[in-house]
Amino acid sequence: MAHVIFPRGLTAHQALYAANRLVLPSAEDPVSEITALLAHQPPHFDDRAWDAVLGSHVIDRAMCAAVAEGDRERFLALRQELIRQQLSDFLDRMAEWDFEDTPALDSLDFDAIDELDGPAELEAGQLF
Repeated sequence: MAHVIFPRGLTAHQALYAANRLVLPSAEDPVSEITALLAHQPPHFDDRAWDAVLGSHVIDRAMCAAVAEGDRERFLALRQELIRQQLSDFLDRMAEWDFEDTPALDSLDFDAIDELDGPAELEAGQLF
C-alpha cells in the first residue's frame, strides 16, 4: 500500500510527488511514525542492514538527515531525484534504447534462406 509521508504542510505540487509516498506491506503499518523512524538508525541494525532497508524504499542517509533536521523540502527533492534516476535507469535497461532495432529471432524464417541458396546437393568432387 502506498502511504503519504507528509499529509500536510506541502505545496499542491509537492503533495503529488512520488517522493511523498512510501510503499509498505499493509495499511496497518505506522506511516505516521515514519519520519521519527527515519531520523535515527535503530540500534538493532548495523550500517549495512540499515542502508539496505533505506535503499529498499529509495531512501538514503542524506534524506534521513533532512528528516531529522525537519527539512521536508530537501527530503522530497533528494528522494524525487533518486526515484527519477532509478526509474530512468530501469526504463533504459528494459527498453534497451541503445540496442539495434531488430526483430525477435522467432519472427525470422531461416527456411526461406535455404530456399534461396539453391539445391543442397553438390556434384561429386565439387567443394564450392
